[in-house]
Order: sequence, then C-alpha cells, then structure tokens
Amino acid sequence: MEKIVGFMDFEEMPEGTGRPPAGLWRVARADAGVAVPARMWRRRWPFRFRLSAFSLGHGAGVWRIAVQNLPQGLCLYDASDRLLLANARFFEIYRQPPESARPGTNFRDVLAASIAIGNYPGRTVEEVWRERKAFIDLREAGIFLQELGDGRMIAIAHQPMPDGGWLVTYEDVTERRRAEAQTRFLAEHDALTLLPNRRQFEERVIMALTGAGPGATAGAERGRCAVLFVDLDGFKAVNDGHGHAMGDRLLRSVADRLRAEVREEDLAARMGGDEFAVLLRGAEAGAAVAVAERVIAALSGRHRVAPGVAPRIGASVGVACSPKDGATLDELLFHADKALYAAKRAGKGCYCLFGALPVPARAQAPVRASGRKGEDG
Repeated sequence: MEKIVGFMDFEEMPEGTGRPPAGLWRVARADAGVAVPARMWRRRWPFRFRLSAFSLGHGAGVWRIAVQNLPQGLCLYDASDRLLLANARFFEIYRQPPESARPGTNFRDVLAASIAIGNYPGRTVEEVWRERKAFIDLREAGIFLQELGDGRMIAIAHQPMPDGGWLVTYEDVTERRRAEAQTRFLAEHDALTLLPNRRQFEERVIMALTGAGPGATAGAERGRCAVLFVDLDGFKAVNDGHGHAMGDRLLRSVADRLRAEVREEDLAARMGGDEFAVLLRGAEAGAAVAVAERVIAALSGRHRVAPGVAPRIGASVGVACSPKDGATLDELLFHADKALYAAKRAGKGCYCLFGALPVPARAQAPVRASGRKGEDG
C-alpha cells in the first residue's frame, strides 16, 4: 500500500479525531486527465490517506476514467463561479465544443455559449443567468428540469460545496420521461383503441359531479353531466365470423368515429369488450339525446377493416343524467347501464333515457361518404 497526498471537502468534524471524515473526493492532480487550475494545489485540508489497491499513477488514471465515463455530465465551479472541470458527457449532452467551457471560464460565459447554439430557445443570457445565479446564491441543493431546443429533457442536480463552490450534474432523461409518460398513458387508456379506459372515465365522472377537473362549470351547471353507455349491435357475429384480428380493427374504427363525436371537454372511453361510454359535462337530457342519436348514426353501418372486409354493425345507447338520475358515480353508472339494457331489449339502434321508454334513433341513414376514418366511400 502506498500513501497518496490528496484533498477533500469535508463536513465539520471535531478536532483531534486523527482521521478525515467521509466527504467528496477531489483529487487535484494535473495527471488526472482533467484540467485543474494551479491554485487548486493549495489544499484546504491536507492529509495523508491510503489506497489498498492503487499506486499513485494508477489511482489517478482510474479517477480520470471514472469521471470521463460517467453517464451524467459533470461540472465543478469554484466560489467565484469559475469552471474548474467539465467532463466529456457534459459537452455531449449540450452539444457544445470543449473550447466553450475551458477551466477558468465564468459560468455566465458557459451559459452564453449554450444559449448561442439554441439550448435555451426564446431566452436571453441575462434572463437565464439571473435565474441560475439567484439559485446558486441560496447555497441549497436542488434538482430541476430543463427542456433543450431540440426537445430533450435534462435533469440538473445542483450541490453546493463547503468551500463556496458548487457541483452540478446533468442527465439526459428524455427516454426515461417518455417511458414514464407511456406508462402513465397506458394506465389510463385502453391499449387497443387508445381511448381512455374505465378507470379514467370513472375519475372524470367524479370530477364532473363535483365540479372539478377539465371542462368544470360554475353556477347552476356545477355537477351537471350526462353519461352515455354504448353497446355495439352485431359485434359478436363479426368476431366469430372474421376472427379476433378483424374484431380488433373494428373496435379501433368504432373508437375513431366515437372520438369525433364528442367535444374537447367531454370524454369518450372504452369500458371493455364492445362497450363504450361518453361523458358529457354540463349536459341536460335534451343535449344528451342529441349526442346519443349522433353516436348511433356514426357507428351504424359498414366499417372497412381490411380489403374486401367491411362488416355492418349498429349501436344502442343508454343515458343517465345528473343530478336527476344520480348524484354519485355508482348511481349514475348503474342507471346508465339499466337504460342501455332497456334500449337493447327494444331492438337495435335505440337509445333510452333512464326512466323513459326506448326510442329508435332517427338517423340510422345509409353510411355517409364524409371521409370519416373507417367508412366506405
């Protein structure tokens, strides 16, 4: 084992302990492969420590390799915001040339070089500098996200050092956040049709009943909404006669048409199998009936699911309106389901308001040549 002279930044320790506490190791050697200003040789806490596995040269080389091959970018600044070192990954992430951030460069100039190549779209050097400098001067650790001009997301972790300097790491989290977003999306959407699933639909109904969330209304319309349950007529015959692959294509076609019939503040969802649902915020019975008729017209008819395969289906709709038909999620969904059952019993292509008689939809006209996705021309 060989003794190596180095330096560390430490947390406060009682004097006379005879050993350095755990801290952040900064090996200040020119042969470490990272440019370090000469003043760094004036070690604040000189001491001797032992490395059981490395000689002086070997240890420095390993440290150099470790820093240069970190998956994160890394920059170290002194108390005057001058750059002490930056690893290769930093330049890769920000796509800056190494000469734009040499040791001794002020942090403001590093930012200016990054802004000049488009990493902070729409923002000025002074604006970004003031924002970052205010945080640096707080002397607090923190993590925040930056979106680059090319859309990549960078997680920036800031750590103040005891000597007044600060260490910052940069990690490209674009793919991770994309995967997280995809996971969140799939947790709330049907994987086949990409419509919201039952879970999201029920959450949105609760929001509508409480006057919260997207499309929230105030005053007399607060808590008013309508739920439409939609069931496909003839879907089983398509599944049995053409196979599940054609059945899946048909469900996607239905989803496309259903999505086109609702407003932005409303919600169309797949509840499972060949059952769909629509939430209409702020809607009374008259508006809900109008949408039910449009939905039946849109879904009824032929759907071209493959060359030479265009099965014809229909739809039935059950409608329940809040607060008349229920003031809770369970009441509203139960009554919409009861209304759908009544519509199905009355025959194909009917809609039914809860507590009323089923009504055949007026608009079961021939398939419209409107260019709607999935229809015949």
